[in-house]
Amino acid sequence: MSGSNMDLALLLILAFVLAYAGLLYYFIYVKKQPTTGPWGKSGIFISVFIIAPIIIIVLWFQSGAKGRLQEKGFTPHPGLNSISGIATGTGDSPTWVFSTDDSESSITEFYLQEHNRDGWSLVSDNQSLLLFEKGNEVAQILVGNGDVIFSIRNKSGTD
Repeated sequence: MSGSNMDLALLLILAFVLAYAGLLYYFIYVKKQPTTGPWGKSGIFISVFIIAPIIIIVLWFQSGAKGRLQEKGFTPHPGLNSISGIATGTGDSPTWVFSTDDSESSITEFYLQEHNRDGWSLVSDNQSLLLFEKGNEVAQILVGNGDVIFSIRNKSGTD
């Protein structure tokens, strides 16, 4: 799964939602089963036009998460597997949550090397938390329990 940035659970949920909508369509329009009632038709609508597009948008944002991290000056660690949820590094104060199988020390040692954090100055390092500054921004990298969380904020604290 290291080649994919997307959350496997979301991909499976999307497949289930589309299969569910397909089954409803089959029973309502092909087999003409009257037992589904109005809930069946609304199930197709909700699945195809609300739930599936939301999941697709989240997956699309997940697919570009490593690129947005690199644009901010942090080289993505090779052990970052997939992005989790909607924390995909967008907005004025981006946050990323990646899953990893690598050790905390492997991740922190990687970001202690200057060439992996272009222009960011180390402010503080801890076993599982690194703090950096660059211009008017502060970045933190928190590593633990199989997750790596990147967060970038303005120093003033206002967004």
